[in-house]
Amino acid sequence: MIATCEFEAMSQRPILINISRGGLADEFALVTAINENRVSGIGFDVLMSEPATGRQSATFHPRSP
Repeated sequence: MIATCEFEAMSQRPILINISRGGLADEFALVTAINENRVSGIGFDVLMSEPATGRQSATFHPRSP
């Protein structure tokens, strides 16, 4: 799983694209990483839980297309 420690270890600001499994990235850690400019953007077609619930989901972030 890609979580807080993995996002903190990234030396550049990557774009995370997840098309595999919804649980691959911790969505709460991902939103935090985006807000802290550790990640440039995101693209995905899977979520931890579907359908997306609540505004805390990464799907509602401005850097999510």
